[in-house]
Amino acid sequence: MQQTDSRSATWTTAVTLATVGGFLAAAGVFLGWWHVDAFRQSEIFGRELVHEETLAGTANWTGIVGLVAGLGAGALGVVALVSSSAGLHRRAGVACMALGALVVLAAVTGALLADTVAEESWLADPALTMEGAVALGLLVSALGGALTALGGLVAHRAGR
Repeated sequence: MQQTDSRSATWTTAVTLATVGGFLAAAGVFLGWWHVDAFRQSEIFGRELVHEETLAGTANWTGIVGLVAGLGAGALGVVALVSSSAGLHRRAGVACMALGALVVLAAVTGALLADTVAEESWLADPALTMEGAVALGLLVSALGGALTALGGLVAHRAGR
């Protein structure tokens, strides 16, 4: 019976977590990062909702950064898992930590820019008041980024 080195098993699990997190972060971009509401103010009806829409993360540079970093982490994780290169194994954890942190930073920045994204959307009209809010996809991307960073940290510490 052959025993598996626990450090090797930990590294593999951690890189798998980072890989799944990266692809989850990328998928969140397409679920929608912002919910935009357009309101019109009138004397008769008061404030009425004219239109609402959910915008994908690709509507702003923050979502594109999250998408690229998430796909990069996912692809790097797959390559590291199938590779036998010790150098790549050592660097994969650090790269996944950095890419995961970048996704989280992009998501936080995207959340802070929700009203700006709403005002720049195609719905924008001087007669309308635009309001933006965070949508589910942004939270999914942030969670995926956190998983990627955590997996990268554990992979780096486990070494291989």
